[in-house]
Amino acid sequence: MKRAFISDVHGNLSALEATLEDIQAQKVDYIAFLGDAVGYGPKPNECVARIAEVASVELMGNHDYAAIGSLSIDEFNGFAREAMLMTRAALTENTLARIAGYRLVHVDPPFHMVHASPDEPLAWTYVIGVREAIPQFEHFQTPFCIVAHSHRPLIVVGRPSGSFSTPEETKVKLVDKYRYLINVGSVGQPRDGNPDAGYLLLDEEEKTAEIRRVAYPVEDTQSAMEQLNMPAFLIERLAAGK
Repeated sequence: MKRAFISDVHGNLSALEATLEDIQAQKVDYIAFLGDAVGYGPKPNECVARIAEVASVELMGNHDYAAIGSLSIDEFNGFAREAMLMTRAALTENTLARIAGYRLVHVDPPFHMVHASPDEPLAWTYVIGVREAIPQFEHFQTPFCIVAHSHRPLIVVGRPSGSFSTPEETKVKLVDKYRYLINVGSVGQPRDGNPDAGYLLLDEEEKTAEIRRVAYPVEDTQSAMEQLNMPAFLIERLAAGK
C-alpha cells in the first residue's frame, strides 16, 4: 500500500491541488491529513472541502482549533492573528462544522498521527530537529509517528540500540525494528527555504519513506491574497519558502 500524509495547507488551494495531482500520479491508496487546513491563505472553505473529499483521516491543527474558537489567538504573532481574523470571517457554517469534527490524535498501527507532537498534542510543540524529536519517542508505541506543524520536513530514525539519526536524503529505506518520527512538512506554506509544496509518501511494499516536493503556481495564491488585502509579509514569504 502507498500512503500519503499531507498537512499545513493553510488555505492555499493551488498548492493543495498540485499536491493531490502528484499524489494521484503516484497511485496512492490512502491519504491522511494532519491539520491546519486554514489560516494564512485565501481559500479556507475550498481547502477544507477538498481535503474532506480525499482524506481518510482528518486531524486538528492549531489554526483549525483557533478558527472554531477553541484556541485563543493572543499568542499568535501579529500577521497570524490578522490572517486568522480574516479566516474566521470567511468560514461558512459547513466549513466550521467540518473542522469541529477533526480529531486531535489518530492511532492506527503502525502509525501514530498528530499535528504537533505526541507528548502533549494541545501544547502545539514544534518538532524541528533531532533534539526535539528524541524525547517524543517515549510517547508513541508504534513504528511510525507522523507529525507536522513546523512546516519543515524531517525524518528521525530511532534504532534498537538507542541511537538516533536524521538522514540527509529525502527518500530513505525503512528497516524492520527501527522506529521513525517523520515531520511531513507543509503543503501550503513551507518554511525550509523551498517554496514547493511538501508531503510524505510512504510505500509499504517498497519499504521507503520519501519527502516529495511539488512545484505549484505560487503567483496564483499571491494574487488571490492581494485581492483580499492580506498582509504583504504573508504574500511575499510564499515565494521564498519562509
